[in-house]
Amino acid sequence: MVKLKDIAARAGVSMMTVTHALRGTGRMSADTRRLIREIAAELHYLPNEVARGLRRKETKTIAFIVRHLSNPHFALMAEAVEEAAWKAGYRVYLCQSGDRLEREAEYVRTAISSKVDGIVMTPAQEEDNRHLHLLRRQGIPYITIGHRPDPDCFPGDHVATDNKLKAAELAAHMFRQGHRRIVVAEDRNNSVASQRTDGFVEELRRMGCFEERLLIREKNGQRLVEEMLARGRPYPTAMLLTNQFTAIEAIEELRRRGMQVPDHLALACFDNFPLLARVHPLLTVIAQDSARMGSLAVELLLKRIREGIPSAFETVVVPAHLTVRQSCRFPDRELQADKEEL
Repeated sequence: MVKLKDIAARAGVSMMTVTHALRGTGRMSADTRRLIREIAAELHYLPNEVARGLRRKETKTIAFIVRHLSNPHFALMAEAVEEAAWKAGYRVYLCQSGDRLEREAEYVRTAISSKVDGIVMTPAQEEDNRHLHLLRRQGIPYITIGHRPDPDCFPGDHVATDNKLKAAELAAHMFRQGHRRIVVAEDRNNSVASQRTDGFVEELRRMGCFEERLLIREKNGQRLVEEMLARGRPYPTAMLLTNQFTAIEAIEELRRRGMQVPDHLALACFDNFPLLARVHPLLTVIAQDSARMGSLAVELLLKRIREGIPSAFETVVVPAHLTVRQSCRFPDRELQADKEEL
């Protein structure tokens, strides 16, 4: 690795002169400054930013620990985190936990060892987040997005979507389309999914069309359709789901059985991504602003880096929006228990 003393020896000047030349400080002739920079370029000199940052007590780096980059929601968020950090003069260490708590914890420890200035993360879970205490003890600010660790045990700033409110809006849209028998794909694996399920159920109760038998535990799309049909007539006319992946699986299972959305069953779900434009029919969705969530998380993190960890933390809610497409109209035909009945 090329060092300052190597440049100094080649240029015949002191190391301090080299330092000033490369930083654009100090007094020297233009020719000397140009010579030093040409030698540095020729030798492919790279400054030790970590060492420089440690002297300033900052490294101008942050870590983004994300659950799954294969999920378009998180991929868009990661792009926004990197862009917002870059514009502010920070570089990002991108870490993918794969929803594994032990990997997330190891990335936290690595980030601490790398002297990052802060962390943005989409936690793998909400119950066991003891590694966050390490950040607090080291005085490293962190922002969580989506899943929220217990704020009593692991207090911190958080960025979220108005999940429950938007779930209620989606249920109300189904009601306006004429649906009265509506399946709710129940998911309570985390607070985000639970908020969506609660929003669906509470709004359907308010409108007087909630049926307990149509509250079906969300597993995957195939098993969801199987369970729905196994519960018999009167069949539902619509289905509400907490995520787009299960929705696509349900559409595929209905097609396998010779049925279509929305001809036999209307369907709507949370989340949106570009590939949904290739799914037929086009899905009515609650679309989160993934990029906005990422950029606001960085904005809040940089505030904490500048001002220090506060006595009271913030929760920033980024509104989602209802995108109405083709999948919610009232069916022309009733669902069938098996393909042969069509």
